[in-house]
Amino acid sequence: MKKNIKRFFFYLLVIFTMTLILMPFLVMLSNSFMGTKEMFENTSSNYHVIARNPTLKNYMSVFKKPGFANALSNSIIISGLSTILTAILATLSAYTISKLIRSKKVRNIYQFIILFISMLPTMAILIPLFIYSANLGLYDTKLLMILLYTAFNTPFAIWIMKAFFDTIPLDLSEAAYIDGCTYSKVMLLIDLPLALPGLASMMIFTFISTWNEFLLAMVLTSKNAQTWSVWVGLFKGMYDFDFGAMLAAGVIGTLPVLIMAQIFQKWIIEGLVSGATKG
Repeated sequence: MKKNIKRFFFYLLVIFTMTLILMPFLVMLSNSFMGTKEMFENTSSNYHVIARNPTLKNYMSVFKKPGFANALSNSIIISGLSTILTAILATLSAYTISKLIRSKKVRNIYQFIILFISMLPTMAILIPLFIYSANLGLYDTKLLMILLYTAFNTPFAIWIMKAFFDTIPLDLSEAAYIDGCTYSKVMLLIDLPLALPGLASMMIFTFISTWNEFLLAMVLTSKNAQTWSVWVGLFKGMYDFDFGAMLAAGVIGTLPVLIMAQIFQKWIIEGLVSGATKG
């Protein structure tokens, strides 16, 4: 009986937590199907979650707005390539710090430098970035945004990957070295598969962080490389604010992130299972 009571309260806490997490998205999803009149009449005295007269007008308005396809494709390209580059750089750097550098003092120095870089505020270097990107002819280009997002996400990604590489025993690597494996083969065939859950988690975090970033994209892009988050922010007119279209755009903008999370969720589970059954 005592065990069942604990389990009941545990599931109750999980349900409550998930409700708090999902509530903003559910409200956004529901209101995106409401007309303008129904949305503004949906006050505390007449509040309803589900739209009484569902309409696709808001979504059609988003599709018809200029720059829709350009902003969506830019965000997918920039976020995808930045995530891949960050994963490569972070994996190589974290593996070097965790497995190849034997001196603890040197490792601490590298970790301090990485931590210091990750703590650098974006606002402190925003103006120099704008000036240099304009002088180099990279302003409003996808290449600039990919490089910047890679640079900003890599330090934290290194910390994530290093934490997973640290959990892998050195005995496995040393045994492979004795058998004649090179450093690259040990990393690719032994350590990296065991760190796959960390790699998947890191890539999800990087993709979401890049997809939702607003400040850099707002300052360093104009039209050609404009991202989804900046494009949605331009829904505000001089005399009105298209709330319905913005909510619909928010729902559309979450779909790539949900797809990305679903894909890598399978990788995380496969990595955990394979790691648990090895040796």
